Amino acid sequence: MSLGLPSITIAFKSTSATAVERSTRGIVAMILKDNISNAVAGSRTVVVGTNFAVNDTIVFDGVTFTAMTAKEDANDFEVGTDAGTTAANIATAINDNTTLNALYTAAANTNAITVTEKTAGGGNTPSAFTTTGTGAISDSSVTNSSATGLDPYTIYTEDDIPSGLTANNQEQIELALMGYQTAPKHILVYTQGTTVTGYADTLLALESATWDYLVIPDITATDVMTIATWIKGLRTTKDKKVKAVLPNCAADNEGIVNFTNTKIVTADKTYTTAQYCSRIAGIICGTPMTISCTFAPLSEVVDCDKYTKDQMDTKIGNGELFIMFDGTKYKIARGVNSFVTTIKGKNDSFKKIKLVDCMDMIHDDIKDTANDSYIGKYANSYDNKCLLISAIQGYFDELELEGLLDPGKNSCSIDLASQTDYLLSNGDYTKAELAAMKDQAIKEANTRDEVFLAAAIKILDAIETITLNISI
Repeated sequence: MSLGLPSITIAFKSTSATAVERSTRGIVAMILKDNISNAVAGSRTVVVGTNFAVNDTIVFDGVTFTAMTAKEDANDFEVGTDAGTTAANIATAINDNTTLNALYTAAANTNAITVTEKTAGGGNTPSAFTTTGTGAISDSSVTNSSATGLDPYTIYTEDDIPSGLTANNQEQIELALMGYQTAPKHILVYTQGTTVTGYADTLLALESATWDYLVIPDITATDVMTIATWIKGLRTTKDKKVKAVLPNCAADNEGIVNFTNTKIVTADKTYTTAQYCSRIAGIICGTPMTISCTFAPLSEVVDCDKYTKDQMDTKIGNGELFIMFDGTKYKIARGVNSFVTTIKGKNDSFKKIKLVDCMDMIHDDIKDTANDSYIGKYANSYDNKCLLISAIQGYFDELELEGLLDPGKNSCSIDLASQTDYLLSNGDYTKAELAAMKDQAIKEANTRDEVFLAAAIKILDAIETITLNISI
């Protein structure tokens, strides 16, 4: 077997339909089409440490300048009475040179020279200065040219929203910040030009960022399934438990929330399905641990699609999240995702947003802790395996105290079946030898660098259906 990166594989299997409560506020990732200037100009600041003498030279960006008693042409500079004066003369020479002044502007401050790229993000980071003779120049600081240097914008409050964004894009961030019982932890905003097609570069950046729910207010119908497929891939093949709120996307996957209202009207505006996904993602990420987003009210909505009860039951069964009108207020009908086709190991439990959020939280917490505190840091002995099991069990116990897990119904132990299969497949024991061994001996057997654990958890549901029988 070939070696690869160390890994942790955590799988959840549920035996009953449950719902979950969120323990922390989530992070909304948002991709906006906008021509805001987020590029960074390349620059280099150098310091003239020793003054130059006549006939000394400086080479910058392939252009050679010669020190002279008086400036005669564009390829020389006048030696000053001190380093500061010479620095100013060098900056002037750079600005006068027709080759360089098309790309850069130079400025002097005492004996420092700063050369800055004229077109931010153009890829023209000023090169280093080289000298001959007695004069000396040394680097002080360098900023690399970047076309997307300021992305992403991290938005905690409305005060953090970049003023350069269009009014519509600023509004999208404001919609997400509205949240529910709390605001989202923050909004991670990525921008790309209005003429850019596809999302390849931004999706690559998102793979290494930390976030919970993705929204793309300007997404087209042709790109919806592309994003859904990408989310599925992150959750399965790359073990990154993220989700997206997408318009009219019957993805049949717990990582995709399928928002389907076609008419959302507020006092100020009528929104498309895609545009209002930001509000939905903000509600989900702003739902605290004690409640579900089911029946979350949207006080700003004054009109939306109207459905009969049978129609709403059908839509929920189809994995659609939508806004309903109960005769008094507009609210989310039920907090479900797009997952509808149950399979072995994934039943109706995976249809509820809060259950999946809790699963993902537990997955990430255990994985991060194991990565930071266990992998490569302990010998793989039975005693150390027990230490890891105790840590996971302690984590479950805390979730019980917080009201997220059903008390006394959560456990972690060595996965006896998987460990037995491993010992057999690696030739450590024969099938007959393993059959004769006691369970404890199998648990204590050497499994090289592998650890096989199994856990069972019971996530507490939120109250969503009430039956009341009254006798009179």
